[in-house]
Amino acid sequence: MEEEVIYLSDSGPPEFNKDTWIGKGRSYPEKAADVPIGLSYYVGGLLAIPDEVRGQYLPNPKLSIKAFASQELPKMSYGLATVNPQSSFRKEAPNTDSTNLLTLKLPPAAWLNGVKKHFSQAILDDMKSIEDPHYPGSRHPLWRIGFWREMHRLHEIQQSWRQGIRWVEEHLQKGGSQDQKRIFKEADMLLGQLRWNERTDIPGADGSYTMTFDFTAYLSDNEIMNTDCINMMFAYLSDRAEEDTMTDSFVIIEQLRFVDALERLTNKAVQDHKLLNRLEQKIKKGDIQAMVFPVHMPDQKHWVTMQVDFGRKEISYVHKGMPPPKSALKHIQTWLMRSFSKEFKNMGDSLVHGKQGDFTDCGILAANTAAHNIFGDELWTNEKKALARAEWFNILGKAHIKDVNQSEKRTLYFNTGGLQSLPKSLANLLNPAPSNAPPRPKSLSFLLNPPPTVNPAHSDDLMVFVIGGSIEDHPAGEEEAPSPSQPQNNPVLEVSIGGNTVIMGTTEDSGLSAVPEQSREDGTMGDGGGSKKQRLSDTESNKRPPKAAKPDRDNSAYKDLYEAVSFQRGYCPIAKSTLWSRIQNLF
Repeated sequence: MEEEVIYLSDSGPPEFNKDTWIGKGRSYPEKAADVPIGLSYYVGGLLAIPDEVRGQYLPNPKLSIKAFASQELPKMSYGLATVNPQSSFRKEAPNTDSTNLLTLKLPPAAWLNGVKKHFSQAILDDMKSIEDPHYPGSRHPLWRIGFWREMHRLHEIQQSWRQGIRWVEEHLQKGGSQDQKRIFKEADMLLGQLRWNERTDIPGADGSYTMTFDFTAYLSDNEIMNTDCINMMFAYLSDRAEEDTMTDSFVIIEQLRFVDALERLTNKAVQDHKLLNRLEQKIKKGDIQAMVFPVHMPDQKHWVTMQVDFGRKEISYVHKGMPPPKSALKHIQTWLMRSFSKEFKNMGDSLVHGKQGDFTDCGILAANTAAHNIFGDELWTNEKKALARAEWFNILGKAHIKDVNQSEKRTLYFNTGGLQSLPKSLANLLNPAPSNAPPRPKSLSFLLNPPPTVNPAHSDDLMVFVIGGSIEDHPAGEEEAPSPSQPQNNPVLEVSIGGNTVIMGTTEDSGLSAVPEQSREDGTMGDGGGSKKQRLSDTESNKRPPKAAKPDRDNSAYKDLYEAVSFQRGYCPIAKSTLWSRIQNLF
């Protein structure tokens, strides 16, 4: 019998020999380094949701937050799992189709977690389907596991947005000053315009992982800011400082990357670290008199603001009611000694700051402390905590809309007719389309998880014009969610290739050259331009520290492929850079 070898494309992705692994009594390797890359692709690909199913049954990515919040998702089941997940796999072929995907209850999360644990071994044992514990005798295709997990994730996102919408509505009903009414009204309008889980590239955002869903943290009284939120707020303050010539001439506001660079300085010379080396040169020339930046205290789950005054040789920070940030202080003093041959005086808790009344507003307070000490902004108070959170939601939401509108003007447009020979997605290679699925154009959703189809009624839901720092006062135009069975037209596919954003599915030609991704992020067209902060930026210094207080959800832009191969988190040996390199090779 001829050996069966699966190739994912013609450009050299890993091969996988099923006859060597499947049904041979082998155990799935425990260590990631021992898992062949072809096996990882194969096992993960069996979980990928087929493009036809994703396009017909999953919420449209173009929906606004309010429209998504009104979507009907399959009902959750909250009971304890009474069936052993390991015994739910079947060697028989599936006996169900996709007609009831949205009407059947979702299996319990605890059972799905058990299925996740045993999935890889089940594949080696030649299992071909899985039985839903709610429906004895059912045998579903294995990609249903990926669908169920995705639906659980969507329920979490929807619940968070619904809570945020209620939070805004409650504060709108309370009334208050004209300023309060304006801020909450603006937040309510943004909820009708922003897309519910779109990647954002505004300053401070972490490229592929920061989504508009992260903005939900601001629409709550008790949500702690995560790493992305802190970076976006301090990046905004940095841009604000650069707009004022006087402020920009003496202070620089940095993000978490500064402390991260200090932590990695232990075994590295300052001259070998571009960000710190450039800062040192600027300081010695007198171009920078002070630096303000956020610090995370992981043991206390706390955010604080620190300031280094290079003129007075002093370090100030905020730690009232908390231990001082000893680790950050140690790294800062080490850097100062190595770069300036002198430790600075520790002034302790000497920055003027608001009085925090709980354990959840430290991130907002950290940004306010910087804004007050640099710009003279009103100090944060517990009475106005909700107003401060809503205002940050508005700032970042409008910044995202502005960035999306501007980036669309720097997009290459061409028709998809010449791309039909490109390889099918990994999901379609391993999970053929259900027999009842409507015909659709071939998709490349495994590249960057683009919207599989776009309803024309929703294609312009982000065309909001920001004028004078506020949204035009007109109805947001709430759209209806498309019916799952409703055919959708005009497929749109967004792919980032070599720094260029390409939209396929329209014949309109903008005539504008695409701007490289790095230039779009720092606002420059070349290496020599940009502001002080932008000239300090470099590839190495833009590395982000580990995430803090972020929910476990996958926001990867290349979802279909990367989520599939990383189904067992920590067991996939494929680095993102390697994966993206393989994807680019397809072109």
